Amino acid sequence: MSKISDVLRLKFESKLSHRDISSCLKIGPATVSGILTRFRNAGLTWPLPDELSEAVLEQNLFLAKACSTKKALPDFSLMHKEIKLRGMTKILSWQEYQALHPKITQKPKYNC
Repeated sequence: MSKISDVLRLKFESKLSHRDISSCLKIGPATVSGILTRFRNAGLTWPLPDELSEAVLEQNLFLAKACSTKKALPDFSLMHKEIKLRGMTKILSWQEYQALHPKITQKPKYNC
């Protein structure tokens, strides 16, 4: 059994507290709380269906966040090459980038 299944079993069958579960499994109480919160948010119920494997359970609880950015990321390798040129500064490189992407309003931290 995985730690996730053990946490769920100890909580719902043995009715242990978060601290007792964390002591039994040698994990932090915040981890126990996080697993149980994710379990509730996933809309799952105890007992788990027999056809639900450990991998599917973990997938349901820990959904991978898609890496989607609404901002267009700069071409850092090009910026690095440009900054090496004589007369080119980080601020000038940023201004060129901002001209291409007018929705960007904040200056990045590297300009400080």
